[in-house]
Amino acid sequence: VTNYPVIFSPFNYGDYSNYMVYHSFFRWKTIIKYDSNSNFWIMMQLSKNGNYTNATSLASEHSNLLGTHTWEVGGDNIACNAGGRTSYTAELTLSACENYEYICKDGSCVNMKVRCDGKSDCEDKSDEMDCVKVSIAPSYNKIISPPAIDESDNTKMDVFVTIRVNSILSINEIDQLIYISYNLITEWYDPRLQYQDIKQNIDLNVLSLSEVESIWVPRLNFYNTRSAIETELDRKVITKIIPSDNFTHEKAPMSVKNNMYIFKGSENRIFMSRSYDTNFLCEYNMAYYPFDTQICTMDITLNVVQIPFCQLKVEKLLYKGPEDLVQYFLRSRHMVLIRIDESQGVRVYIVLGRRLLSNILTVYLPTILLNLTGHCTVYFKPFFFEAIITVNLTVMLVLTTMFISVAAGLPKTSYVKMIDIWLIFNLTVPFMEVLLQTYIEYLRSKVDEKQEINHHGKTIEIDANKDKDSHKIINVKGVNDMYKGANEGKSVNPKVYSINEQVQREALMSYYKQREQHISQKKLGRVTYFAHVVNPAIAVTFVATYWTVGVYSYLYPGAEFDENLLKIKGIHQ
Repeated sequence: VTNYPVIFSPFNYGDYSNYMVYHSFFRWKTIIKYDSNSNFWIMMQLSKNGNYTNATSLASEHSNLLGTHTWEVGGDNIACNAGGRTSYTAELTLSACENYEYICKDGSCVNMKVRCDGKSDCEDKSDEMDCVKVSIAPSYNKIISPPAIDESDNTKMDVFVTIRVNSILSINEIDQLIYISYNLITEWYDPRLQYQDIKQNIDLNVLSLSEVESIWVPRLNFYNTRSAIETELDRKVITKIIPSDNFTHEKAPMSVKNNMYIFKGSENRIFMSRSYDTNFLCEYNMAYYPFDTQICTMDITLNVVQIPFCQLKVEKLLYKGPEDLVQYFLRSRHMVLIRIDESQGVRVYIVLGRRLLSNILTVYLPTILLNLTGHCTVYFKPFFFEAIITVNLTVMLVLTTMFISVAAGLPKTSYVKMIDIWLIFNLTVPFMEVLLQTYIEYLRSKVDEKQEINHHGKTIEIDANKDKDSHKIINVKGVNDMYKGANEGKSVNPKVYSINEQVQREALMSYYKQREQHISQKKLGRVTYFAHVVNPAIAVTFVATYWTVGVYSYLYPGAEFDENLLKIKGIHQ
């Protein structure tokens, strides 16, 4: 009622001594009294033209009209009411509460701090009714982005982004994915809004889903996902109002029936959080596997509609998950502002280092033990030639099976990985052993006229000059040394110079045979030295070089990572 005063004082005097009468403090022409004949309260005001504006309420006499009651108003100014109505219904509140107190519906007073705190303090529990946090003007348009707080500095509205990574659920190197559970938190100011009944405890300032759907919210895209998914607005969203540090507020005007505090949208932030489980694309570089360091990213951009009016700001990056993962450990994490496809975005770097112990125990240690076992066979007695070949071929077979198994568990790449180099080299070691031992056996057959072979664990000598179809067993004895040097210290047979052609021919044949044996003996010595000394030296050198390169790349990821990590300016926690 626009012309009614807002302050009244109770009186008992004159004709109204038996009744409670309220007079306006400033305008004595306004009177509120209880009519016992009609059993309702009457409020009358004399206007300038001599007409009365009357209002009646069915509140009980014992209530003394305190609290909020419904009034039937008649004879009011047409210009003051929508639709030109002179009669209408209105709710008016009469109370003696202080400015810092909330008016209960029955007229009692409670401290404003307990309004909408989840606990009923009014006897009629009205302090927990109508707990709406957001006051939206009729002109509010939730499709249009809010204006910037400081328009002189920047015409774009700031959206502050905080990401709390809860855990890394899985790492899929084959499909090039990383599955992350996280909370996406956005905060912003909306000067077009007003808030009411908010508390310094932000957990009491949660907005309902209907309130959230009525206001503007930022729409973000998860850029490096397979379907470029967007943020969702559903029941998983938690939205709160964060009051300013000094908790600045204003008292609601007297035209508002309930006493409350009003907070400006330009001073109090909106906080929105939602949990997501998302598969992000991650390009794994496996060249240095298993000494590799992987960098995966979470790329978040604004929706194309909001880009011209908003800009993202990095607030915080929090990691609450375990540092030690199944195959990796978390080296570091960063969050920075970048440009993604000509638009501003936030990128979170997840830097992963691989754990070496598993690969050492399942790949490196078994391959080393297998090759040591194969190499030990070269020191067997010569008559164990078949056993030497069998052991090394078995080692090759096991290493080949291991190679295939390891390769199947890794993504197929166009480049060679460090684990491939290791396994290929380990395959060549027993292969070289087989070649060397075969060549050694061939040279022995040319040096020794009588060869020793293994026959059920015993040595059998056979005459190498006999036809293989007419050989016979000459002697059976224990294991003897094959390096007897039968040709050492012998001079040339004088029969070489004999006049008898037959004698000379036989002598020459004997001479060339001895010479060939002498040459083969030298070759045998060189090849044996190579098999016993040079070949293991090459293997040891390779292992030392390989692990030096691997450990260095493991500890110092390299220039490509330095550019991305060491020069990043952002939040690192």
